[in-house]
Amino acid sequence: MRNFKRFLCLFLAVLAIFAFTACGSDSDNNGNGGNTGGSGGKDSNKGNGSSVVNISADIKSAMKASDHLTGTYFFLADDGTIYTLADKSEKGFADVYTKLPNVRKLSLSNIGTVVFALTDNGNLYYKEEKVASDVKDISYCTTNSNIEGYCIVGNDIIWINREQLYEVPKTDEFKNVITGDKASGNFVSIEVDKHDFVVLNDKGDVFMNIGGSSDAYNELDFSNFKDMALVDIAKLTGNDIGKLGVDIAALTVAG
Repeated sequence: MRNFKRFLCLFLAVLAIFAFTACGSDSDNNGNGGNTGGSGGKDSNKGNGSSVVNISADIKSAMKASDHLTGTYFFLADDGTIYTLADKSEKGFADVYTKLPNVRKLSLSNIGTVVFALTDNGNLYYKEEKVASDVKDISYCTTNSNIEGYCIVGNDIIWINREQLYEVPKTDEFKNVITGDKASGNFVSIEVDKHDFVVLNDKGDVFMNIGGSSDAYNELDFSNFKDMALVDIAKLTGNDIGKLGVDIAALTVAG
């Protein structure tokens, strides 16, 4: 059931982006062509030869809405209320985080024993303690074993071992799967399925840190994705469908 929900959330997120993009690109109220900013949806900075993906307001709205979905027991409402189906031992996290102002996102392990809250102003909390500031995004693995996560602090990718953030950046562990180039640029978002993490920079480049073999990813043609505003993974392994081993039964990368 959990993996079905994971695939459903990924499908709905991509569908929403396509729908918002179509709505935003047809025309404005004056009958003029829709404007996503810059040329081809990008801001061109001719002075330094760089270009940054300019995400439309509709896509930003969809991304903000998706932050309210945790993929597990919790749902974060617009007013900060947290709804949960978990038992009393895990509802304690909800009681704590409901009291925090301007919670933007909840990130938690598959079984809900480790839960972080990220606020609109970039403060990251573990229970009542603020553990980091200037945090752009956070994602947690979706398995019950070797619980870990990553967050973007400033422009570093920081590893989380259960609830402990490590000071030494793990940015070099993220690479272009095909070329092997190390992650670079201004990082803006991070997503995960199982122990496979994917991070985006503000130019829309895709970098990954894969928990196992990358062979299955090498067979997909996503390495040429450009100008990405959002990218996510859905990975079904043999264990998920009652088979022995961890063979990949299905793998999707969408953006």
